[in-house]
Amino acid sequence: MEKILILNFGGKYSRIVARRVRECSVFSEIMPYTISAEEINAEEYKGIILVGDDDRDMPESFDGEIFRLSLPMLGIGFGARFITDALGGKSAPAARESGKVALVVDNTCSLFEDLISKTECYINHERTITRVPTGFRITAKTEKTPVAAAENAARKLYAVAFHPELSETAQGIEVFKNFLYRICGCHTEWTPAAIVRKKTAELEELLGDRKVLLPLSGGVASATAAMLTHKVIGDRLTCIIIDNGLMRKDELAGIKAMFGDTHGLNIKTVSAEPRFFGKLIGITEPAAKRKIASEELARVFFEEAKKETGDHCVVLADFLPDGDKLSIPAFPSAEEELVFPLRDLFFDEVRAIAGELGLPEAFAARQHFPIEGLAAKVIGEVTEQKLSLLREADAIFREEIINARIPIGGALFFASLLDTKEPTFALRAVKSNDFGEHFSARLPYELLERVSGRIKASIPNSHVVFDITDSPERAEWE
Repeated sequence: MEKILILNFGGKYSRIVARRVRECSVFSEIMPYTISAEEINAEEYKGIILVGDDDRDMPESFDGEIFRLSLPMLGIGFGARFITDALGGKSAPAARESGKVALVVDNTCSLFEDLISKTECYINHERTITRVPTGFRITAKTEKTPVAAAENAARKLYAVAFHPELSETAQGIEVFKNFLYRICGCHTEWTPAAIVRKKTAELEELLGDRKVLLPLSGGVASATAAMLTHKVIGDRLTCIIIDNGLMRKDELAGIKAMFGDTHGLNIKTVSAEPRFFGKLIGITEPAAKRKIASEELARVFFEEAKKETGDHCVVLADFLPDGDKLSIPAFPSAEEELVFPLRDLFFDEVRAIAGELGLPEAFAARQHFPIEGLAAKVIGEVTEQKLSLLREADAIFREEIINARIPIGGALFFASLLDTKEPTFALRAVKSNDFGEHFSARLPYELLERVSGRIKASIPNSHVVFDITDSPERAEWE
């Protein structure tokens, strides 16, 4: 399969770039910039993208032979400065230019072919390219950055000082498509069907004739891992559902019906509510609740796994970039081999193959539900009574949002129960940007009024508020 190498010089941009490449149906993988030209050549990449935090220093341990591999290269942000400096150009400190700015591109450059010449981009730097190397020409500029892009078309080397991977850059995805399709000659091979084929082959080799245990939470990731594993080994898979008493309304029954009755998976339910409530007594800090719930879930699951006889392993629903939500590092003594079929996929790719594996579109699109369930959404100490009230309010809010068919994209929406004398529910809807920062999503007042009316009718003496606070570092109340 064709693939693009993302050379990571450190920072927050590399994974966003990798996602954008995959969104263009081309596989990408991230490697540190210390990789050798020999290693790159052995992998037969179609092209290389260099990316790092904009204002970092130039590295010393870089294999200059990489420039002699005759592979198309695209430097983004710091990567642009690195390419030009390494090949004889020059960069220097400059007045900071940051945010969304006007950009003028040269459409005769293959990278900008078919783009609107006067557009907008996101840029963020304090150093700028002041002289391009021999053989390069300038292909884009902003008001403060005379060299916003440059190319050496003969060598297929391209540098952009702005960030086409960020949503603030208009036509950014078109820049990637031009690099991938026109310059690197890639084809659209990385599709949901292709991902399923690849993962199926990998699992067939990894699992062999063994039986498999899998913790099924009902979230998109664990559900996708379960369906994928079942496709490969059938009845040798047993899914373990742990009823921790922290699930949303009707969640347990829904999981059993979908995966047991509809799709025919072997389901084993473990009732563990007393254990979880016992651990959560007196705990009020959200971070502590998350840690306790996560570790207890892992503990209960591996206790069940030890009861399994014969040759078996454990499949876990790990994915990029957040890592596994089951607290495996706390249990390094787990006896079973751990298999992570989704570890090199981003969550949007997990959603895509969920549909390919037969899960309903509405299920594949459902929002992420954290491993601690409703515990972190109860402000203060968790009790069964508080959870019962929150379940009802949360179910009403989610039902009204879904029924209203409001186009809020990938926004999270949920209710929290505040620590007040009378039941007070804080409704929240947030959208996330490319950096995972959270910002309030707007909802129609008529919808909020309807939700409030239903909650107050269902829960006497209750109050309902809507939180419109932008909280970049977290989505939830703390």
